[in-house]
Parts: sequence; C-alpha cells; structure tokens
Amino acid sequence: MHNKRITISVICPVYNGEKYIDTSILSILNQSTLPDEVIFCDDGSVDESYSKIKSYKFRFIKKKIRFILLRSDHLGPGSARNKCIKESTC
Repeated sequence: MHNKRITISVICPVYNGEKYIDTSILSILNQSTLPDEVIFCDDGSVDESYSKIKSYKFRFIKKKIRFILLRSDHLGPGSARNKCIKESTC
C-alpha cells in the first residue's frame, strides 16, 4: 500500500468582498488540516479587498502555506476561479 500524501489547494475568487475577507481567511488559517496553497484572484474589486487580502500574506507564509494573490478585470467568478486554478500546483 502506498502512503501518498494528499495536497490541498484553496481557490478564492473575490469581488468586493472586503467585509467577508477576515472571516474567510481566519477560517482557512484555523483548519485542523492546513492547505498547501491558497490562491486568491481579485476580480476587479472597487473596495479594499485586494489590500486586505495582501495584509494576510505573512500569516500564510509563517504557516508554510503557499500564498498567491492575482488581479484581473471584472470578468465574473468563473473567470477569476479559472485563473486561480491555472496557478495551482496541487
């Protein structure tokens, strides 16, 4: 039997989600099994979503979680999600 380790990616498309980001990120960071990577794509938000996500970068790095923050024009959640998936290594 092979003991293959499962890898976990968290994909987060974001559009004007500033008021939900703290709760979402803290939920990810407090899981009993941490992900290997977290990839956010800000889909052209006009609020402070991008900077708020960016402020958590070192908390992910401290827990040895690969952190990627992308930006795109507002093209919808499908486009942002697909952009994250393309960056995923898991």
